[in-house]
Amino acid sequence: MTLACLGTGPSVRMAGLRGPAVVNVWGSWCMPCQQEATYLSQVASTTPRVRFLGVDTEDSSDSALDFDTHVSPPVHYPSVVDQDKKVLLALRSPGPPVTAFVGADGTVVFTKRGAYTSTTQLRADIARYLHVPA
Repeated sequence: MTLACLGTGPSVRMAGLRGPAVVNVWGSWCMPCQQEATYLSQVASTTPRVRFLGVDTEDSSDSALDFDTHVSPPVHYPSVVDQDKKVLLALRSPGPPVTAFVGADGTVVFTKRGAYTSTTQLRADIARYLHVPA
């Protein structure tokens, strides 16, 4: 499946995604997603060896594009749009937030359902599952 970028970037072919990568499924309407976005943004800005990708699901494009204005520091990694919940279904998750860790060969090596509550927790999972110091 190929998902269009939220905004002006290129589309992303999800099957072609290679890691180390952190893929976070979110929605602007999801309160836990709003809370964890700060942690994801902070870790993404200090972990250049790991690719971060957001997957916006079940959302209006206006709300999704406005989401970044409420996060500090602002999210500087791309997000794609998944209106049909294909990524959620593939990850066997009922809804966001859910975060998948993708290894170098493109396989999902770990899936966390629920929100991250600290940068320490996220950094530990990056080190544990992607073998990258974060």
